[in-house]
Amino acid sequence: MSPTRLLVNGVTALGRHIEDLETEESRLLSIFQVPGTSGTYAFNATLMMQKERDMLTSIRLKICYTAIEHSKLNILLRQFDDYLGTTLNQGVWNTMLKRQVQLGFEENAYVYNCYASEAEKRLNLDNTRLVLSLITKFLEHDPYEYLL
Repeated sequence: MSPTRLLVNGVTALGRHIEDLETEESRLLSIFQVPGTSGTYAFNATLMMQKERDMLTSIRLKICYTAIEHSKLNILLRQFDDYLGTTLNQGVWNTMLKRQVQLGFEENAYVYNCYASEAEKRLNLDNTRLVLSLITKFLEHDPYEYLL
């Protein structure tokens, strides 16, 4: 099997794994989405359902680590086929950008949660910032810029 085919197989497998993790992330995130006016949603930053919040963080960390490996394989793939390596990374890159925006909303919700003490907010805020830092690492790791 050619190096290109091996890399494509690895990228494809990691991409599918990320999609599976994103399905679980979406399910968990829906628990904390509160319907607002005109079809918008707000993030519930209360300290209820901490187990689910921890599960959401865990899933997001897995997504980030897998996305970084996915990106590394795509960078290698570009040495053999620039177009293919770029194309196969575009979807993951775009979902990471969207995740970064969502986490920014969540970070603000935790910061402005007036019903929790500073110590209580700290865990969720730290977890959110950890995932944000990994997304930034992912986005900075890949020098290509993709369209949304």
